[in-house]
Amino acid sequence: PLIWHFGTYIGLYLKYLLVLVVISSVTGEYRNRTLKQNLIDGLSKKEFLLSKVAMTFIFGIVSVLVSFFTFLYIGWRNTEVVQWHIVFSELDYFLGYFVRLIGFLSFGIFVAILFRRSALALGFLVIWWIVEGIIGMIFSKTLGATGDTIAGLLPFKSMNSVVSQPFQRITFIQQTSEQLGQKIEFIHGVHYLPILQTLIWVGIFYFLSYRLLRIRDL
Repeated sequence: PLIWHFGTYIGLYLKYLLVLVVISSVTGEYRNRTLKQNLIDGLSKKEFLLSKVAMTFIFGIVSVLVSFFTFLYIGWRNTEVVQWHIVFSELDYFLGYFVRLIGFLSFGIFVAILFRRSALALGFLVIWWIVEGIIGMIFSKTLGATGDTIAGLLPFKSMNSVVSQPFQRITFIQQTSEQLGQKIEFIHGVHYLPILQTLIWVGIFYFLSYRLLRIRDL
């Protein structure tokens, strides 16, 4: 379970590479005017958006499968006695991994449609990450715990709250293993309320993307 936790948490850095692909795919449709041509040929704006949504889900599913078999191999190679009931416990880390990845990529689709330029879309992602951090600090200082809760509803905050960071868990296991006679209790790191919040944001991003496609003159 520690490998599932640590691997899926670290593996999410792959999202930065995948969002580059997603943004480039969407903005390339505008840059090369293939979107306009496809619409002339009969493709609807809804079908265009669904094709990009399908791409993000394919990326998510493939990433989960590759991560699962990679971490399974790592764990199998570094475990003397394999206990399969432990091996297949806490697999919900992959659910958290998938939801966070889809959330980030859906945001990428939205900003790509919003700005229609790769550089602007990527720049906005960075700026929004900074803005969320500033908002979080302001709310925390002015409203305390209530401010933290409100700031936690923001997109990136929701995504980052899905899975707790694994480093405290590693320290806990190391300290406990040094004390003979104590039972090690695993710390569960997947939180389902942030998963729900992230899925709501995914729906909002797709809705806003579709609205932009409908009202804009391509």
